Amino acid sequence: MITKYLALPGPTEVNPEIMLEISKPIFNHRNVIFKDLLERVTEKTQKLLNTKNEVYFLTASGTGAMECAIVNTLSKNDKILALINGSFGQRFADIAKQYGADVIEFHGEWGKGFELDKIKKIIDELGDNLKGITVVHCETSTGVLNDIEAISKLRCSDKTLLLVDGISSIGAVKVEVDKWNIDVILTGSQKVLALPPGLAIIAFSSKAIKAYEESDMPKYYWDIGKYRKFYIENRETPYTPAIPLFVGLLKQLEVLEEKGFDQEIKKHEKIANMVRYAIRAIGLELLNDDDIAANTVTPIKVPDGIDLKQLRKILLEKYSVDVAGGQGKLEGKIFRIGHLGNVEPLFIISILAALEMALKELGFEFEVGRGVKAAQEFWINNLK
Repeated sequence: MITKYLALPGPTEVNPEIMLEISKPIFNHRNVIFKDLLERVTEKTQKLLNTKNEVYFLTASGTGAMECAIVNTLSKNDKILALINGSFGQRFADIAKQYGADVIEFHGEWGKGFELDKIKKIIDELGDNLKGITVVHCETSTGVLNDIEAISKLRCSDKTLLLVDGISSIGAVKVEVDKWNIDVILTGSQKVLALPPGLAIIAFSSKAIKAYEESDMPKYYWDIGKYRKFYIENRETPYTPAIPLFVGLLKQLEVLEEKGFDQEIKKHEKIANMVRYAIRAIGLELLNDDDIAANTVTPIKVPDGIDLKQLRKILLEKYSVDVAGGQGKLEGKIFRIGHLGNVEPLFIISILAALEMALKELGFEFEVGRGVKAAQEFWINNLK
């Protein structure tokens, strides 16, 4: 079965032009062609992140980059504060625990933002003993966009590192790495960058590099010192990279830069608002309040009397639409529409039309066409 409408929060649809770039013949990753390619994608990624920090590329998933962030900046028994309001915040914490960090978990309500005053109290109590804070910018499992700038300002010690999972946010919302004093931030190729999975990006501040020099956690493939050495000395990676993905990344960054990174952010914001407006018109309930809602994914509560498995099955088998279910404690309670990367308004209207037909087939009472009409009206009324 071919999925024509990939409405997931990753992986996302890949532009045919990018696929053509990726399909070009492979070349030696130890020659001048790759050296030039690596230098160019590094510079353009720094522009995307608004940073002068060091940027490195891992042939891995985003989870690999999360592990890389932990093992290169922390030591065994270091106290860290893991901010958790979804499954990926928990994953960050679990990785740190696996490597022997002393993890203090702060749990926020899933689908809600953090209570910053409570976090501040913990940070102040720990002072210089707090070596790091882990947090997910866009918690994909719940659709919450956490306020990284505000969280960064809660720190009371220069010794506390801020490690940020930006996998589902970078490119869709403004990320000011240097201005917000983010020490490590990471993302993956299969999200807003709209490439096939397999390439992770990670940036380290000078403070994070200093922490690397003191870190005693075991590492081999993830050893950022090797990536630094190879890049500084030869403009290479220490291990065989996913060459086609680097080629695709350069092309995609060129396209985004030509459009304007800010314009891409505005597009994502507008489409996210269009989806939320349409879902409410259908009569469905959103999980998140608008002020904390992500630009890349919209979680929707499963209405009473609707079998989520049947809904997703109808969408996939009859209309070739693939939407995501819930994760962890929200499994079976929500479904999620992803709208990131190359997403455009007509794609969203198609998803909404399929959703309406599937809901009607399952007996949900509403006026067919209300969601599609609302989406169209929203887009027309917000063309500027």
